[in-house]
Amino acid sequence: MTALGYLGPVGTYSYTALSQYVVDNRVGKNQLIPVPTIIGLFDAFFLNDKNEPFDKKLDYVFVPIENSVNGNIGESLDGLIKYADKDFYILDEVYMKIQTSLLCRENVELDKITDVISHPQPLAQSSQFLRDNCPNAKHTLVESTGAGAQYLSDENKLNDLTFFRNKTDTVRPVFAAIGDAKLADTYGLRVLEYQINDYDNNTTRWFLLGRKKSSMTGNDKSSFGFSIKKDSPGGLYHVLKIFADKSINLTKITSRPIKNIVGEYVFFIDFEGHIEDNMIYNSLEEVKKRSSFFKFFGSYPITGN
Repeated sequence: MTALGYLGPVGTYSYTALSQYVVDNRVGKNQLIPVPTIIGLFDAFFLNDKNEPFDKKLDYVFVPIENSVNGNIGESLDGLIKYADKDFYILDEVYMKIQTSLLCRENVELDKITDVISHPQPLAQSSQFLRDNCPNAKHTLVESTGAGAQYLSDENKLNDLTFFRNKTDTVRPVFAAIGDAKLADTYGLRVLEYQINDYDNNTTRWFLLGRKKSSMTGNDKSSFGFSIKKDSPGGLYHVLKIFADKSINLTKITSRPIKNIVGEYVFFIDFEGHIEDNMIYNSLEEVKKRSSFFKFFGSYPITGN
């Protein structure tokens, strides 16, 4: 049975997107394994080579990589960097439109909500709605939308949150969560408002990571990461020129700071093409020669969003 790790618990957007991917691609017998944090997904995937910390070896992991409203998912980029010395590849990309809803244990007026619990991404994706309708609500950050709904459904956990409130505050706390409307059924909650995201075309992209390369389809995309050598003026320009000179279409370029070195960055690039194409392979070899750090993340079929 194939074990696929995702950002859990049940009911998160990752769970919904992965479940649909499994159906669409007719993945055989499988088990979806929830992991509470994004970096924990990477840890579980790679540390399981030593049978730790999970007792179930993950065959694949499904990680959110970017959102059309808030941009890159920093924790996922950090995971790619952290385990760059391991053998893994992006096998597929998945896009799903995100519709955030406001959930509560009871029917209340929106301006009476004192606390909203959720992952930072959906909180930011619904920021205008929250400012307009829940102007006095504090934001409590948790690892996922599913965790927020789980928190909301658990009286003991809510009491813990209440304990840390200002003791002089006489207002009864009213908690809400943000996430998929389906979370209401999963965790016994009510939907106060549907589709509260600020932008209609709110879309998240995920990577499916595995240990074997994907074969060429003829309509592929590739991803890699690299850092510029310190003694290389115009280093980024020269790397990008490699692709421009060969008319290779770059579809994305972004960067992430190296945590222990101020001013040092890893650049992440997506481009059209597959590593099995000699021109692509040779281009990446040229990039590697100009880099102090280089990691090829994989070639995978292009998916329309």
